[in-house]
Amino acid sequence: LLLALYAGRMVRVHAHRPAVASAPSERPRATRLARLQAEAGLEVTDLWHEHHRIEEPLARYLLQLCDGKRDRAALRAALGEVRASGVPLREEVLRARIEEALKGLALRALLEA
Repeated sequence: LLLALYAGRMVRVHAHRPAVASAPSERPRATRLARLQAEAGLEVTDLWHEHHRIEEPLARYLLQLCDGKRDRAALRAALGEVRASGVPLREEVLRARIEEALKGLALRALLEA
């Protein structure tokens, strides 16, 4: 039964449970591997060793910045020059997009607890 569940990808079998963040922390941190992969292209590996395609440029760049040293203000400052369709993002729009992207990264098991 367990083997059938594993084969059907309904359960995961691991020697240890990775420290996956259920929500973004004050200073979000992704693995070094995920940050390097986000810099190199669209495919990144999560803490469960599964692959994800991060097509949204803001989320991919944000993932590169999630080193555990930056708080939300520092992330906003680093992303302040990001433009959407050639138009600068207003502060409140940038703030909302960052939160949305961080939640998505956490849901994909790309942020460490």
